[in-house]
Amino acid sequence: MENNELDNLKYCYQGTKVLKNKKNIVNLEQLHEVESGLSTYKLTKLYLNEIPYNQTFDSNHYLSIHKYLFSDLYEFAGEFRLTNISKSREPYARGITPFCQVPFIKDQLDYTLQDMKNNVRNIQNEEQLIEFISKYYLDLNIIHPFREGNGRTLREFLREYVLVLNKIIKFGEYELDYTKINEEIKKSLEKSSILDDLEITKSVFSKIIVRKDVIEKKVTK
Repeated sequence: MENNELDNLKYCYQGTKVLKNKKNIVNLEQLHEVESGLSTYKLTKLYLNEIPYNQTFDSNHYLSIHKYLFSDLYEFAGEFRLTNISKSREPYARGITPFCQVPFIKDQLDYTLQDMKNNVRNIQNEEQLIEFISKYYLDLNIIHPFREGNGRTLREFLREYVLVLNKIIKFGEYELDYTKINEEIKKSLEKSSILDDLEITKSVFSKIIVRKDVIEKKVTK
């Protein structure tokens, strides 16, 4: 993440790029380790369907996921960021990818999530499901509503979305299986996010969106 001076003053310990946190960890590597452990634990509970918020698939739902994942560590959990941020496009291209500017975050998130609801019933098959998830993955990623934890929140939101789609669309039950994300797929997803590339994103989700009955057969063998 590209930090500007205002962002450093608002979110980081003085003279560092370490985010202020409830455990007062001032070592960046240690903070990443603790953050990873805490969020993985919470994501596991969500995967086991221990969901402590309403799945309304609107902005409140989106913010609730972030708050649940990061409230043990950050005061800003579940809140929109207050500073503009961007990300370097290296090593894939020159320049930076700017994320949605602060004044427009809420409106853009509301619009995008409502657009998802408006278009979800147009999905007729697996190919259209991959197209749908890939498009909105990129749309939501470019909004980047939080100071930290955007990727994990977005991926969990879409995982829940696909599970609920099974109740609406009768062409087979699908789910997002993130255990299929190896190092190669992770790099492809990172590249597609930074470059806002739909074709790369579709190639990633085609590998990790799977039919539940196929998973169940593998488990019972």
